[in-house]
Amino acid sequence: MPFGLLIMFGWNIWFNPSVLLIASLSGIKASRGLGGVTTSLECESISGWCSVVDFAMTGRVYRSTLASSHRLCWGACEVQPRCLSANYALQNGTCELLDAAYYDHSDDIRERRGWVLSYSRNNTLGCGRRPLQSTHQDKESSGAVGWPLGTYGLPMPIAGCPANASFTWQTGSRFHDTENSESNNEWSPDIHLKQPYERNDMMQHFCMKTVKRSGASDRSWPPGKYCVFRYGTTCPEGMSSGSIYWDDQDGGTNRKSGTLPSGTYRDSDTRIDYCCMTTGDLSQPIDLPSSGGSFYLFPVMSDMPDVQCQRVHGMIFSVEWFKWDNEDHRSTSPPDGAHPYYQKVSGPNNFKIYYCYYRAL
Repeated sequence: MPFGLLIMFGWNIWFNPSVLLIASLSGIKASRGLGGVTTSLECESISGWCSVVDFAMTGRVYRSTLASSHRLCWGACEVQPRCLSANYALQNGTCELLDAAYYDHSDDIRERRGWVLSYSRNNTLGCGRRPLQSTHQDKESSGAVGWPLGTYGLPMPIAGCPANASFTWQTGSRFHDTENSESNNEWSPDIHLKQPYERNDMMQHFCMKTVKRSGASDRSWPPGKYCVFRYGTTCPEGMSSGSIYWDDQDGGTNRKSGTLPSGTYRDSDTRIDYCCMTTGDLSQPIDLPSSGGSFYLFPVMSDMPDVQCQRVHGMIFSVEWFKWDNEDHRSTSPPDGAHPYYQKVSGPNNFKIYYCYYRAL
């Protein structure tokens, strides 16, 4: 795994009526993730099990029970032939038994704070090495997985635009002077959008692909459900266009720089255009570059009550959001066409926009 905390303690022996589990746990070795925050933890035992903290496997639970520790949870799993992995909730002791192997179902693994995913060690791959599906792995190694055809843009994460040897991302920014009276911009915990953003201001940063062909791939965007920024007058093949409108502070200090998505950028309002893929199954993973670092896509607006992110081979995702406190004294135009997941919130013109943040397994 790219970031981790590897733990081994002294000898621990515990017993249940069906199996004697012996684990070797000695010494401590830690490494920190971005910003000094531990992002995962791995435990390796001589009984052949590994564990990763703050992750869980979804969609493969066949039985849920309670256990007093994550070790007893995977001990319960080990004595059942059907069980191949286990999720354990540190807070309440929920133990979920899974009928799927960690190494064969990496696309079902999600970041879930306070949970431990335990799995049987693969003696070839070892602990914590989550292989991509072979077809995607082969494409990555041969350089065939590049950013798709067309011109478009992505929100810029803290780490910057994804590394890419085939073209140069053009960058830009839009400063929104949001409502100044009782200003109340908010954002999700652990958001990865590039700063600055404050209670009364927000700056969006963009990674823009301005060349249609990059030389790495001639693939169009695959079917699915996701959105990107539009650049130019048309969307990439298969995608539909739409827009979102911001009513920024009247008489405010909006400004822009660099290369921007298509739209309208005025002193007191903003319209940004998007391109969305709406003709696919978001649960079917798509191929995008997973070796260049983290990136964002937008979840597409839908009738579903909760936000759904497109699955991407070799990547895990988290849902993030930003709430804009817009001008109080005028009505904001509603979104138009196909656009990211958008939610009206408190105040006459305030709304949240949701983001899907992806990072490599």
